[in-house]
Amino acid sequence: MSLGPDGRPYPEETPATPYPLDLRYDPETPSWWSKGHHDFVAFLAAVAAETSDTKMEQPKHVWWRILPTGDGLVVIDAEPHSRGAFPATVADIGWPNHRRRSPPVPVHRFEKGGGK
Repeated sequence: MSLGPDGRPYPEETPATPYPLDLRYDPETPSWWSKGHHDFVAFLAAVAAETSDTKMEQPKHVWWRILPTGDGLVVIDAEPHSRGAFPATVADIGWPNHRRRSPPVPVHRFEKGGGK
């Protein structure tokens, strides 16, 4: 559970701002992700419909932020509910010991769908 600056818990995701399951493939890491904290079973079923790759790690819920740079935009880890942060569900493919988002990954390299 995340706590706000006043010490009260934030809701994990409010019904007023749900994110649809909209898969994106990131060839840099490689991984599948979608904005929003989705049910893992539904997320994996959607990934399975896009690719036959079975070396996927367990999905996880994270918080990210998109920042502008001189070269475009990058995605970085963020504190939950901080300014500009959004929840995401992500599953890495076959890299059990790599560190995600270091260095930040350019947004323009994220592809909708793909991986087939």
